[in-house]
Order: sequence, then structure tokens, then C-alpha cells
Amino acid sequence: MIYSAITRSFQSKTLFKILQTEFKTNSFPNKHLNLCLLNTPKTFDLQTFHIRFYSKGAKDKKKHHLKDDPPVNVKRNDEGILQLVDLDHLSDRMTKTVDHLSRTLAGLRSGRANPAILKSISIVFGENKHLPIEKVASITVKDAQTLLVIPNDDQILPDIEKAIRNSSLGLNPQMQDNILKIPIPKQTKESREKLTKEIASLIEATKVAVRKHRHDGMKQLKANSKEGVSKDDIRSWEKDVNEETEKFIKQIDTIGKQKINEVSNS
Repeated sequence: MIYSAITRSFQSKTLFKILQTEFKTNSFPNKHLNLCLLNTPKTFDLQTFHIRFYSKGAKDKKKHHLKDDPPVNVKRNDEGILQLVDLDHLSDRMTKTVDHLSRTLAGLRSGRANPAILKSISIVFGENKHLPIEKVASITVKDAQTLLVIPNDDQILPDIEKAIRNSSLGLNPQMQDNILKIPIPKQTKESREKLTKEIASLIEATKVAVRKHRHDGMKQLKANSKEGVSKDDIRSWEKDVNEETEKFIKQIDTIGKQKINEVSNS
């Protein structure tokens, strides 16, 4: 309900009496009061006053919600702090991404004998059975340019030899008694340059993957940063996500640098 009054004779005291009277009544469901005053000497200019009332209960409820109510589906830790981002899950995803890079780089032939280059090889038994080579044989380093593969069962030696020869590693295994001798060719200048570019590409792709995980973490933060979450809390979680991301980016740089040095010195 809106109350309006237009007059040329409202003095300030009269206006205040009207306001005082209307404040004491509860006859306005909309809780609005409009007073339109036409300017006369010693009176107010023509104005519109909008007065909105809130009950004490409504104010208390709003304050309580802003201060204490967590967003939907957001948990608190043992200290009562809102968990706006699942940092453990985020870190686990980043860890798996970096681990994949480590395994991939270990499988690249750098010109030095390294058992890890054979880990990608699977031995085929029959039609459907595949086992990683480390499950059926032990791999050791004889010298800087030679690997030795010793099978757990002599009967599968031909299968291991075939798997290594047919792999994409470009190796030429040699049977000696019940052992496979695998010479590791030295890298040429051209092959080192090619391998270095491949390593750089893998490093960059891994960084992109880690930053995508960061983006997912920020999306989760945004989804959980509804009414009831302070700006300080949001900034704090943004900092945590960024620090976690930078930690893994540095790990990627370290792993890549080590592999490039290995290739350069081979």
C-alpha cells in the first residue's frame, strides 16, 4: 500500500508528525511510504521518499546465512574450514599426469643402456595373453651400450626376442645361450636433435594437461563459491590451487631437463 499526499502547506514539523504516525502504524502491507511534497516557502522541495522496512527476524536470518551457511555440497574439514576445492583429488590427477610423462621419457632410447626403455614391451602368449616383459624376465645393464635380458623360463626366450625386435625401438637383440644381449646404438647428431624436439613436445603437452586440471579445480571453486563464502576464502583457495599447479610444473621442467641432458651426453 502506498500513501501519497500533495499539499502546499506541509511545514517540516507537520511532515515529521506524519512520518512519526505512519511509522507507528502497521497499515502498509508493502512497507513503503511515499510522500510527495510540493515546494512552498519553508517547506521541503517536491520529493519522493521511499522507506523500506525489514523485520528484525529477517535481518538476523540474512546475517546468519551470509556468515555461517556453507554452500550446498561443500564440506568442512576437522578445523571447520570450508573445502571449496578437493585438493587431494586435484593433486592425484596431476601426479598421474607427471608419472605418465616419466614413464614415456624413460622409454625413449637415448643412446645409453637403460632397462626402462624395454618396459613398454609386452610378450604375447598364444592369442590373447599379454604380459609386460618385466613379469617374465629380468633386465640388467652389462655396460653403457648393452642390456641383458634373462628370461624366467628358457622356453619363452624366442617370444621375448621377437617382441623386442618387432617393437618401435629399433633394437637388434642377440641370443647367447639362454640370455638376450641387446646392443644400444649410439645417437647421431641428427637423432639427438630429433629426440630433443620430441621430449620438448612431450613436456609442453604435459604442462597443458596439468593446467587443464588447474582449470577444473578453478571451476569447482567457482561452483562452490556461492553466497555465504567470503572473498578471503575464495582468494585463499585460488592461491592453493595455483601453488599446487606450479609445484607440478616445476617437476615437469626438472624431469624434462634431466632427459634432455641424458640425450645430449649420449
